[in-house]
Amino acid sequence: MAVARETFEQGMVPWIGQKYVPWLRACTRAHPADPEGQVLVPERIYRAFSGAHTGSDRATDQQLAQMRYPRLSAEDELDELRAALHAAEFRADMAEVARLANRIETLQDQTAQTRQSLGLIKP
Repeated sequence: MAVARETFEQGMVPWIGQKYVPWLRACTRAHPADPEGQVLVPERIYRAFSGAHTGSDRATDQQLAQMRYPRLSAEDELDELRAALHAAEFRADMAEVARLANRIETLQDQTAQTRQSLGLIKP
């Protein structure tokens, strides 16, 4: 979900609380068309924020579970890539298998490094 950077910084960051800010930032990325003005937030996080946000409340344990904390967005992407890999294997598309396997390996390494830097334990 595209979110204005101002909403992210002044709404979502205070709402999530300092303990979870590094995780929240690791789950977002700059919007490709407007990197200065917008960030892309996973839908699961945006739904929890927009559905329960009252202006000054902090995220609850229930909302953190709804956001699937401590799962990173890259782990969702890994799941999608693995499904695509299995489909490519089924079709015997070896060029696609090689491409996807490389992407998965790179993303797994990046995800492990991010988890380690954030001090997160894989669920």
